[in-house]
Amino acid sequence: MLKEINTTTITLIPKTTCPKSVTDFRYIAHNVLVCQDLVRLYGRKNCKSSCMIIIDLRKAYDTIEWEFLEEMLIGYGFPDQFIQLIMCCIRTPKFSLLFNGSMCGFFNAKRGLRQGDHMSPLLFVLGMEYFSRIFQKIGNWPGFKFQDRCSTLKLNRMCFANDKLIFNNGDFISIMLLRKGLKLFSSTSGLMPNEQKTAIYCSGMPEPEVVRILEASNFTRSSLPFSKVKMWSSRNLSYMGRVTLGNAGTQDGAGPGFVAWEKICLPKGAGGLGFRNIQEWNVAAMARYVWDIASKKDCLFVKWIHNVYLKDRQWWDYDADCSWYWKKLVGVKNKLKLKTDVASFVLQKYKIQNGYRLLFSNHGKISWCKFVWDRLIIPKYKFILWLVL
Repeated sequence: MLKEINTTTITLIPKTTCPKSVTDFRYIAHNVLVCQDLVRLYGRKNCKSSCMIIIDLRKAYDTIEWEFLEEMLIGYGFPDQFIQLIMCCIRTPKFSLLFNGSMCGFFNAKRGLRQGDHMSPLLFVLGMEYFSRIFQKIGNWPGFKFQDRCSTLKLNRMCFANDKLIFNNGDFISIMLLRKGLKLFSSTSGLMPNEQKTAIYCSGMPEPEVVRILEASNFTRSSLPFSKVKMWSSRNLSYMGRVTLGNAGTQDGAGPGFVAWEKICLPKGAGGLGFRNIQEWNVAAMARYVWDIASKKDCLFVKWIHNVYLKDRQWWDYDADCSWYWKKLVGVKNKLKLKTDVASFVLQKYKIQNGYRLLFSNHGKISWCKFVWDRLIIPKYKFILWLVL
């Protein structure tokens, strides 16, 4: 059964009655922005005492216990017949081994979720609610201290798929309480931390205190910056689009193109090909966060912004120099102020496509476009004619 902490049962209730503070941890993009704010001061000399632990769950889909998932579904209040159907789908699959090209019988699994099953991510997220509830309880325990700027929101954990991030003030008692909650979660769900990929980050803490924590927790100490996977930037994507379109002057992509990329990204009515400008589309996507803040959306990111940055100040009049991403958001907000009425902007549901048109649609119409893009012309000839014009 779902286990207890200090005789206080970690109970589950249907989502319809879930506290709002629990349902805030579901926007992974929002979590990334809040995480950047939490770690950007790590490593500075004037940083307050802080400690962060990044936990990688070992073989998360393969080791989660079926009984744990069933109790979670019961705790959520799903109908019994629905739970039986779900558990039947989880328990009935059989597996076989292939030796020298021949199948060697079938056997049943005892735990885990199948990779590639459409239900698996949803069931895994429901299981992670138990993790969130445990650490929510820990935040209310005497002796636990939150990291700087996190006490008002009682924020001490974040979830990124199978990676978990927990943080506190950096004192020994708080870290031991977090470790106790992690042990409870592992013993109940079957999900164990990967010791090779789990790391602890300390900042502003006395060295003897750090040594004491490492000896008691068996965590591996690491330092910033985090190791990052190489990502494609908007500049990379734009370059790939130019080469794919044949816009480059030479085979290796060097030299001037036949038509400027900015013209290619114009709408067809303005003389372009209607390709989306990736950099401008990214700005329009960032405007979604501006809308979230202006409409006071009920999510962790917006609460964090109002608690840390705005502090009862008006969003549309706010202008300050803080973290990198925050400066970018303020810049997008200022662009929107010049393009639209802020009152009507907040009342309408924001869509990135509408934001793209709003911010980057000041283009005149070309008279010859209707002749080039006539539906009776062969596409190849359309392109050649457009290129000539």
